Amino acid sequence: MYKRVEPDKALRFLLDCYWFIEDDDPTPRIQKIVPDGYPEIILHYGDTYQINICGRWKSQPLHLFAGQIRKHFHLKNTGRSRILGVKLRPTAPTRLFGTDMSGVVDSVVDLRTIAGNRLDGVVQRVRGHASLEELTIALNDFWFGQISYLEPENKTVEIALESILSSHGTMKVSELAGQVGVSERQLQRLFARYVGLSPKRFARIVRLGRIFDLVQNGNPTWSELALDSGHFDQAHFIRNFQEFTGEDPSTYGFQEENIANFFLHRPQ
Repeated sequence: MYKRVEPDKALRFLLDCYWFIEDDDPTPRIQKIVPDGYPEIILHYGDTYQINICGRWKSQPLHLFAGQIRKHFHLKNTGRSRILGVKLRPTAPTRLFGTDMSGVVDSVVDLRTIAGNRLDGVVQRVRGHASLEELTIALNDFWFGQISYLEPENKTVEIALESILSSHGTMKVSELAGQVGVSERQLQRLFARYVGLSPKRFARIVRLGRIFDLVQNGNPTWSELALDSGHFDQAHFIRNFQEFTGEDPSTYGFQEENIANFFLHRPQ
C-alpha cells in the first residue's frame, strides 16, 4: 500500500506531503529512488531497510533524515515494510533545525543528528501503531508546534525557488539572479545552504519531475515530451533522464508500481 496524504493547508509552506508505505511481503526487493527535489524525514516501524548510494549496501537508521540527492540510488527491504515519511519543502530543514543542507547531500543520517529529540513524541506515536488518520492529526499538531522555532525565511531563495517551480525548471540561473537582485555566485551560495543543490541542478530535477507529469496526463511522443519538459532537444532530454534515473526513457516503466513512480507521479 502506497498512500500520500496532504498536510493541513496552513503547513504547506513547510511540508509537501506525508506518505505511508505498508507491505507485508518480506521478500527482499531492490527499489530505485530518483531525485525529486524534496528532503525527507522517514520513520520505519517495520523491518529495517538497506541503502546503496556509493556502491555498497549498508543498513539505514530506523528514524532518519534524507537530504537532497543528485542521482538515483537503491534501497532494499529486509522484511516487512511499515514506513511513514514527511516530504519537506526544500528550505524547511534549514528554517526548522538550522541545517546546512550542503552537508547532507546524497546522505541519510540518524534523525536526531538533525532534529535532536524534537520528534521523539512523533516517533512514539508511530511505534504505537496509531491509525493513518490519527497519525496525520498528530503530525499536523506537531508541525504547528514547531512554527515558533522557525528561522526567518530568506526571501531571495524562496522567490528563486518559486520561479524554478512555476517555470517547471526552465528559467536560467542568470535570469533567476537578475530577478532577485543578487549575483549568480551569491545565489549559488544561498542555495547550497538552504537547498543543498545549485540552482541549475535543482532546476534540472524539476524538469525531470515535469516529464512524469506529462506522461501521467497524456501520451506524448518523445519529441513532444522533450520540448514540453523544457529540454533543448530530444538528445538533451535523454541524457538528462539517464543521468537521474540510470535508464533510457524508452525503456523506463512509467506505469510500474514502485517507490520511484509513487514519488514522481505527483497529484495534479
